[in-house]
Amino acid sequence: MLRKTVVTAILIVSVLFTSYAGVETVPDAASPTGFTTTFTYEDAEATNVRLVGSFTFYENNNPALFGKGATISSVNDSLDNYIYGPESWAKGKDMRHINDEGFSDAMAKEGNTWTYEMQLPCASYMYFFSVSYDGGNTWQTVTDPENAPEQNSWSMNAQYRSKFYVPFDAEKQNPWDDWTWSFPIEDKSKAGTIEYVEYTRADGSTGPAQVYLPAGYDAERPEPYKTLYISHGGGGFEGDWFHQGNANNIADRLIAAGKVEPFIIVAVENATFVQSNGTADFKAIADDMENHLFPCIEEKYNVVADASGRAMCGLSRGSQVTSSLFLRHTDLFSYFAPLSGGSCNQYAIDVDPAVLQSVDLYLGAGFADQALLRAGEFDIMSQSSTIGFSWLMDDLGVNYNGNGSIKIVPGAHDWFVWPQLINDYFANYLWK
Repeated sequence: MLRKTVVTAILIVSVLFTSYAGVETVPDAASPTGFTTTFTYEDAEATNVRLVGSFTFYENNNPALFGKGATISSVNDSLDNYIYGPESWAKGKDMRHINDEGFSDAMAKEGNTWTYEMQLPCASYMYFFSVSYDGGNTWQTVTDPENAPEQNSWSMNAQYRSKFYVPFDAEKQNPWDDWTWSFPIEDKSKAGTIEYVEYTRADGSTGPAQVYLPAGYDAERPEPYKTLYISHGGGGFEGDWFHQGNANNIADRLIAAGKVEPFIIVAVENATFVQSNGTADFKAIADDMENHLFPCIEEKYNVVADASGRAMCGLSRGSQVTSSLFLRHTDLFSYFAPLSGGSCNQYAIDVDPAVLQSVDLYLGAGFADQALLRAGEFDIMSQSSTIGFSWLMDDLGVNYNGNGSIKIVPGAHDWFVWPQLINDYFANYLWK
């Protein structure tokens, strides 16, 4: 019998726009967005403090940013010429979010208090403080102590960025600025919960997972719940999809609206399984999921225990994991969603296209995402991009997204892109 430790913490997430001591967003009639956000950091020993966050924008569909500059030909050109700070945002301008940590600026000091103020349109934002104690010679990443991620108190993998939400003002902002679809649901009775699970992995180590249970989850329901397994990217951990990607908020809203059936999300941690060359060990990951994680989840929760009720999704390196599983393990999952990347360069392709046609495939990436199309890589088998993987599918005669067209959304290789993609995936493709 698989030995495991389960449910060491349960988190119910709620949205509070103005309650964080380290960051406060308030209505402001003079603000072009309708709101002003103020960041505050207390540190008597710091000599310099910078605010770093996801506060940069680009002009939507600007061809210079396609594939994060894959089409830029001039050696004198730079992506920096096409990325703007929040002061450039204005109603009527089609500015879209880009880059998780694209913004960095010095905070003002008064006594022991460091502050920064800006006006931002609606979105879920992440930030941290970069602090120096020696006049700017060395810097340390500091998570806002007044707005630390809740999961840091119970997960074995901490998040270093704090999060806050800026509301939507329909009069002052553009329709595309409305990101409330990714915010915590207002009716808390319709909010799911997140449980933290630890299990014994294939290599004998302790593996964490975070499990989203939909509102009203019934352990005795005659019809078991379907399960989406979802993977972080390189350098990430199991909590990323909930803390940074708001996957639980998105599921709550779509389930409540009847756009997707209630289902379970298992956020996995694949960072352990890496080969000596630094690439993901896809075979070890598949073994761990099939023979260790699946039994843990299926013993603990009321879920479908075969491929018909399982889906696999991942971003970046997690996308490579997902696409590799798609090519080799349709016996484990019936739905696959590789986001921002592919793995057709990892193994020789020896697969029956008819088998791949028997399951569902979804491909998506950001317009300015380097994993959409990598510059200079136009041979199919050297590709690790979304477009490269689609070329392989085209050659094999395998359909994706129902119509053979990649889903491309505004943004880059960041946490503004991936929530958009799973919102579309959950609403229009998953379990359909």
